[in-house]
Amino acid sequence: MRPSSVGLRAGLLFAAIAIAGCERTTGGGIPVPTDTGLIGGSTSCGITLSGSLSGTFLCVAPVGSWISASNDGSVETSINPPPSIVVTLRFLGPPAVGTRKHSDNGASSGVTITRGTAQWAAIAPTSASAGQGTYTLTLTSVTVVSTIFGTTTYSMHGTLDATLAPSTGSTALGNLTLHASF
Repeated sequence: MRPSSVGLRAGLLFAAIAIAGCERTTGGGIPVPTDTGLIGGSTSCGITLSGSLSGTFLCVAPVGSWISASNDGSVETSINPPPSIVVTLRFLGPPAVGTRKHSDNGASSGVTITRGTAQWAAIAPTSASAGQGTYTLTLTSVTVVSTIFGTTTYSMHGTLDATLAPSTGSTALGNLTLHASF
């Protein structure tokens, strides 16, 4: 398969998953769609927010990656109906069964939630910033999906728990609590 057709197929697959996974729920629980097997595992993901903003949302299960040359790992997902929820967790090493926290050596990025002019964040501290909020990612299973040009992608199951604080300069009031299960 030519590299250009690999990129096109991957792009179409991610677009299809994003369209299928981004709708708001209406009940008290997290509806979990049937496992489709896309990206080598479940695409089921539910996010519950509580605090000054609340609701339950469907999302696409996070995708993990690892770049062997730099030893950079990540777990990412997002939803875009109001509110916008973006999860970008970066760390040293590949995604693996276990727990990763905002305070771990090599952690960066985090979770942001935006609704209008209000924004909350749980961001890992860096040498330039004290960070804010907290997050804990617990992976219970991790499966290699593919390795192409030194980048390995993973499907995974687990939970993400975060306490997000209002971002400076936004209209957000009070903390938010996020629980994601995938």
